[in-house]
Amino acid sequence: MEIGTRIAQTGVISLEQADTGKAPLHQAKTSQEAATNRQANRLMIAFVMLLGGLYAARIGPPVTYPAWGLDNSMYLVSAKALSEGHGYHLINHPDAPVANMFPIGYPAVLAVALKFVALDATGITFLRSLSAFACLVFLWLGYRLLRRYLAPKRAAVMTFLIGLIPWVMFWSGQIFSECFFALWTTAAVLLATKSVGEESESDSRWWLNIALAGLFAGLAMLTRTVGFTVIGGIGLTLLVNRNWRKLSVFAVTSGLVMVPWLVWSILSAPGGGSVNNYMGWVSNHFGWRKPAANLWSLISQDAPFLCFAPGGTPVGQDLLAQVHLAWLFPAMGLLVSLIFLIGLVILLKRRDVVAWCLVSYLSVVILYPFEGTFRFLMPIYPLLAVPFITGARLLWQRRQFLRVPQKVLSAALIILLILNGLSAGLVDFLTVANVYAFGHFSGPLAARNWKDITAANEWIKQNVPEDGVVVSVYAYGVYLFTNRATISTLFTDRVNSGVGSKSETVSKLEDVLSEVSPDKPLFVFALESDIGLGEEVSLAPLKAFLSEHPERAKLRWEIPEHKIMIYEIVQAEGSKTGS
Repeated sequence: MEIGTRIAQTGVISLEQADTGKAPLHQAKTSQEAATNRQANRLMIAFVMLLGGLYAARIGPPVTYPAWGLDNSMYLVSAKALSEGHGYHLINHPDAPVANMFPIGYPAVLAVALKFVALDATGITFLRSLSAFACLVFLWLGYRLLRRYLAPKRAAVMTFLIGLIPWVMFWSGQIFSECFFALWTTAAVLLATKSVGEESESDSRWWLNIALAGLFAGLAMLTRTVGFTVIGGIGLTLLVNRNWRKLSVFAVTSGLVMVPWLVWSILSAPGGGSVNNYMGWVSNHFGWRKPAANLWSLISQDAPFLCFAPGGTPVGQDLLAQVHLAWLFPAMGLLVSLIFLIGLVILLKRRDVVAWCLVSYLSVVILYPFEGTFRFLMPIYPLLAVPFITGARLLWQRRQFLRVPQKVLSAALIILLILNGLSAGLVDFLTVANVYAFGHFSGPLAARNWKDITAANEWIKQNVPEDGVVVSVYAYGVYLFTNRATISTLFTDRVNSGVGSKSETVSKLEDVLSEVSPDKPLFVFALESDIGLGEEVSLAPLKAFLSEHPERAKLRWEIPEHKIMIYEIVQAEGSKTGS
């Protein structure tokens, strides 16, 4: 009787739907969700196109200065060696040692590109465009990840705001590994989230998402050594969720990508490779005050910068100080960090992939004795948004305790989001304006400095013999622009070359000069620079050497302000090959 009644009821529903032309409820819901997803995807595509135009404007006309610097020029030197068949070596150095400061992933990408372009203005701009493209893909993947925690259109808006953050735009126009690392990291976390959260469509393909997650996590570590935290975070998630089969697949696929590189670098590279070098830096520079300083930097500088970009710029900080509101910036950071922490705890209780990856990653950022936490955050901005969204949602659900009407809170939220986008867009606009007004994204002073550096490099090309050696803090950049062998005075670079033995930031210039063969013409290229270390590290060692050995140095070129100098050095007896 019950079966007959159910059949009759089913028949009535079917007839009514046939008469009205309406689909079943679940079909209507699925159709509505599909339409919403299509609209959100179209909105995100429009956002990606807008951001792509912004990043292209940030790159600007072809220029060469983005190849100058420390990390970027080292990437290019090792990439040039790979593209020319010299292996993973630092061919700027007279002895061409194996490169071991950075993993091979990003230089390998650059090496492929260098097969088709030269290291001129056009080629350098093309290499920068690779970062911009990787950044746009990273944002799209971030959008797909945020859709698992937000409604599709809201995820698109949140991703667009992330793409407007000035640090995202900055790295999108640089020859640095940040954008590619962000791409691999986000892809790995997205696929791992899918794998943990749901089974694949076919039970025979349960391994596919987690295997791809292992592949991308391995690529993340091949791009930046801190990528091991991505592997650790995903592995911990699978462990606490007791997904043993998936954990084994993830371990195998990520291991196949990264283990051969680790073994090779340990056996071949000076100092045992990038992992050992970073650990050596920790052992030499770690102090218990540093984690506290890093944590406070994250809270007081990096977190509020994400909400109100102008306040994190030097001009913005000066303006806040003038109106006695300097306290407002760290206060905003404390509030944002509190909301983030609430969301992180909730996600950890849910054994969420993003939460465990963030705990692993941020632990290293806080503990590592290195300045510049902002550089570590850009690749994980979408991941950082997830706990913040989770914590904010919890507070929103308890808004009745605030006794504020919902319309007022909604209007306030919309206003805050608009201010966030406008403030970030303002900083982005000023950066782009510098590119076209002065020819350098950092403004007129940086453009003038680059003009002087270019003149110094041109002098070296014209006056230093082809077998000459130039000593400089910016050794890799000097090599790229002069094609002369170079040696760095920076301790980290000298460890990378297998010759460093001291723990100072800058090695004593006399010790560096003694390593050059006496039959080689020897020059020192010094320019005023503190490279973010709070002390002058280029002219100071030269002046110390001049005070002790004035007879061994001859000034050959300088600018009027004496901020760039090139000296020719007379070799001392007992140098590298003469001893």
